Amino acid sequence: MIARFMSSYKLGVTQMLHDIEDHSLKSFVASRCASRQLRVDAKRSARLARAEERVVSLEKEKPVLEEALTSACVEAKKNFEALEAALQEARKIEEAEVKAEEA
Repeated sequence: MIARFMSSYKLGVTQMLHDIEDHSLKSFVASRCASRQLRVDAKRSARLARAEERVVSLEKEKPVLEEALTSACVEAKKNFEALEAALQEARKIEEAEVKAEEA
């Protein structure tokens, strides 16, 4: 009976050691996964912070660019009007030359 008790005791201890080893491996894997997830989250946070800084920078730059675009449009309109006026003047001169040749 003692021999039977000892053999079942040894089996129980062996099983407990296996269970402990299994749990320690699972804990190791879980800690590695958690560590990796923390690194990923940290990188994501850093990228988000950089993106937010870029947005702030672009928001500051936007009014200057809008003003430059507006002044470029105004200048283009003035140049177009001047070109149109010069074209009309050239047509008048051309018509006057044609009339002078006919006379």
